[in-house]
Amino acid sequence: MSTELTTFINDNISNIAMSVGYDSNDLDSIAVLRGFVEAGIEDMMSAGVSEQVVISKKLSFITICLYVKDNLPLSAGTSTTSPIYIANVQKLRLISTATTVQVTS
Repeated sequence: MSTELTTFINDNISNIAMSVGYDSNDLDSIAVLRGFVEAGIEDMMSAGVSEQVVISKKLSFITICLYVKDNLPLSAGTSTTSPIYIANVQKLRLISTATTVQVTS
């Protein structure tokens, strides 16, 4: 991960923890949460969301929270992907595409 993404995660990890109901004072919980956040960002980027959009848009913060919330149940067979997460990733991908087109034009 880039320095900007690492800074973004460090700046927002306690807010994400609070948003999904995790204890932000427990180092073990934060370590697990950090893994989910990094996986969520990688998932978004593999879907076509640019790093700049992940860092700069409030919608990406919400989308990361949804990804973490969807994946927190660690029981076998209970993981589901929220339709809102999928829709948000599509929106962020369109923003990324529009930003790229504007920069190259």
